[in-house]
Formats: sequence, structure tokens, C-alpha cells
Amino acid sequence: MGAAILDLTCQQGATFTRSVTLALEDGTPWSLAGATVTGAVRLAATEPILAEFTCTVTNAAAGQFTFALSATDTALLYAPGASGLAVTRAVYDIEVTALDGSVLRVLNGSFNISPEVTI
Repeated sequence: MGAAILDLTCQQGATFTRSVTLALEDGTPWSLAGATVTGAVRLAATEPILAEFTCTVTNAAAGQFTFALSATDTALLYAPGASGLAVTRAVYDIEVTALDGSVLRVLNGSFNISPEVTI
């Protein structure tokens, strides 16, 4: 199973949460029993991590999990970096580490930040 590409938009200063259900090609739920899910946002794949998602397996038997960033985390995403330019476009990925230690990237894409006006 290759990673699905899903471009996301995050509202600066707001809580960001997405729910995912993983299934095999035949539609059978992909069991996440004993697995861990991790993910991060970077300006580019080779740049330092801007934020790490809080990932929670919500129903292992059904292959369901969520990934989230707090409002504090999303507020910091738009803060100007060393270049003085605010980040509005980044990249992210989500990986599952199975009980046997194997790692599979399941989701990736662009991570766009919509600037907050009301602070």
C-alpha cells in the first residue's frame, strides 16, 4: 500500500484535527492493533520539523486514527522564520509503525496555512 496524497489547509490559531480510516485494497479494515501513528509538518522534506501531530488510534480493529495540532501549534506555524518570511505552504506526512517495527507512510501532501486575522 502506497501513501495517499491529500493536500490540507490549516487555519492559523485554530485547532486542526483530521480523522482517517485505513483499509486494504479489498476494503477490509487495516488493523492498527499494537501500531503507533506519527506525523510532522516541515517547510520542505529536508528542513527542520515545524510541528509534530498528536496522533491517536481511535479504533484499532477498524483502522481508524486521528491526527491533530493544537491552536497554539497552528498559531506558531505562521510565525516568521529566520528569513523573516511567514510560512504559508509546508509539507507533511503520516507514518504507521506496526508492532513488528515495520514503518509505512500512509498519507502525505502539502500543508497550507491560512493566516489568522483576529488575534
